[in-house]
Amino acid sequence: MILNIIVYILAGLGAGVLTGFCGISAAVIVTPALVSLCGFDAYHAVCVAMASDVIASAATAYSFGKHGNVRLKDALILMAVVLCFTFVGSWLGDLIPHEALGTISVFITPLMGLKFLFLPTTNLGSVLGEQSRRDLIIETLFVGAGIGLIAGFAGAGGGEMLLFALTTLLGYEVKEAIGTGVFIMAFIALVGCVSHVYIGGWPDMTAFVICIIGNFSGAVFAARIANKMTSEALNRIIGIFLVSSGLIMLIAHFL
Repeated sequence: MILNIIVYILAGLGAGVLTGFCGISAAVIVTPALVSLCGFDAYHAVCVAMASDVIASAATAYSFGKHGNVRLKDALILMAVVLCFTFVGSWLGDLIPHEALGTISVFITPLMGLKFLFLPTTNLGSVLGEQSRRDLIIETLFVGAGIGLIAGFAGAGGGEMLLFALTTLLGYEVKEAIGTGVFIMAFIALVGCVSHVYIGGWPDMTAFVICIIGNFSGAVFAARIANKMTSEALNRIIGIFLVSSGLIMLIAHFL
């Protein structure tokens, strides 16, 4: 039990740092940590991760908003579609064998770390002037549906894909994309958490509370630093953190 509590604390703090630095969902760390190190049912682990994300994402959005890095006007359609499909993804996640869901969540972490190291998120420029408004809306609908399905299904990847969508599709600057993305993630996590509790029941409350507190603390600390850093440094730090922690959890999962 003591070892489990240590994992809850470290997973919550680590996930909070990721959320505060670049808006990545807590599920990238919390879900595989609870599954591989504490033997959690994968569906309940996702629920804990999403509950952690609600407050941490809101706190991060507040910090980025104070620096003028939250811009919702152009992202409202994306936000609405993502929220709708998050519930669908939660329902699909309960239909998949939970052992398979747990294995998927463990592989996501190092893969996302490699993405940040070798394909860093940068401002690729707006495409608003290069296509019609109708085409942009259609693309936003498809991208939003994909983000919501994956976020609801595995609890991970939503923040990363929001960064990609906001920078490439809507032309947001990186810090604007992080701030706006975590604002949307707070609502994604809320919908996902409520859906998981409704479908699968409450998870372990000790993990639930500790991970929320740890995630919030890490997010507040990291967000203050992230607003002062360059995007290149953010990508490098997050990539190293994800790859190293992901490899540890992979080894633990298959031992």
